[in-house]
Amino acid sequence: MVSKQKILIIIGGNYWSEIKRAEQYLPHYLSRYHQVTCFEYPQFTKMARLLKKEIPLLEKLNNNLVIYHSFGILPYGRIFVMINLINHFFNYLIMKIIIKKVTHFDLIISFTPEVAFLPVKNQVKLIYHVLDDYAVLPWWNNPLSRFQLKILEEKTIKRADEIIAVSKKLAAKFKKYNKNIYLYPTPADLSNYFVFNKQKQKINDILSIKRPIVGFIGSGTIKGKIDLQLLNYLADKYPEINFVFIGLFDESIIDFRGYPNLINLGYKPLQLLSSYIKHFDVGIIPYCLNRFGQSAYPVKIMEYLALGKPVVSTFLPSLDDLAQRRIIYTAESTEEFAKNIKIALKEKDENLKKARIGEAKKNDWKVRIIQYLKFLELA
Repeated sequence: MVSKQKILIIIGGNYWSEIKRAEQYLPHYLSRYHQVTCFEYPQFTKMARLLKKEIPLLEKLNNNLVIYHSFGILPYGRIFVMINLINHFFNYLIMKIIIKKVTHFDLIISFTPEVAFLPVKNQVKLIYHVLDDYAVLPWWNNPLSRFQLKILEEKTIKRADEIIAVSKKLAAKFKKYNKNIYLYPTPADLSNYFVFNKQKQKINDILSIKRPIVGFIGSGTIKGKIDLQLLNYLADKYPEINFVFIGLFDESIIDFRGYPNLINLGYKPLQLLSSYIKHFDVGIIPYCLNRFGQSAYPVKIMEYLALGKPVVSTFLPSLDDLAQRRIIYTAESTEEFAKNIKIALKEKDENLKKARIGEAKKNDWKVRIIQYLKFLELA
């Protein structure tokens, strides 16, 4: 292992977001080996929370991890490029002033192309870590925002020493502009996935639901992510199956009221998710096969597999390897998806269950962080 490095990680949202992604997990796991500063997206609404002292400007989580809770001094940053520039530039200068111990950074990892706004010397190594096709996300989904994203991404790709992508589609997209591409499907945090004792009283809602249960964990807050026609087809075709959804869902996007067997249990704490999945008979990933789905890598796949559950997914390119090895089922049509659910419900193959658990264990953050360190040449 090389000597301890000073790493700046720039994320496109909040560190304490209810929806945990690589942006939240990577700083935590890298801080086991190096000194990490995490710089959040400067949201205008955060200023009020800082003034009310609901959150600190600087938050120390351990000896090697500090979170700088950036704030917007002007609103609409992702619509107007000059506002976004001012917000990022101002916060970066404030951060450098108050973190006196960090006089420089040895490495920058950015999950957003807005790193292009920061006054960072070209000599500092930059990694652009891409989690999605950002242009389809709602906060970039208007003409001014998309134009800003295009300009920022062009600058970041040109400046980046290396690019890390979560899916083959994203890797192929960026390889045209930068040859130093690494494929790194996001690992899962499975630290709570084998602890079930003393939790039954906290999951009474799912215990009262009649089986079989076909379940989904995740979020449905973005239009075009979940295939709504597929869900309606499944609920109508299999009234005897309860389709249970756990996570954050915008009911203006997903209407659970149409069928009694479409059940939304809402958001659950991360430490309880494994207990809920334990009561699934099958896990599903009903993503749309659109631009979002073509580039997405659903981390929840490993959370299902960690408990040996059969999984049925739409035909996502990022899951093709698992499908080829018959670890999961994929479907290119609603009819095939429905058929695979029936097949999965009848499964009784203990060897397949063990293979799934083994696959998940190989893709836990605590295992795969070493691979990430090797990408960075810090192992």
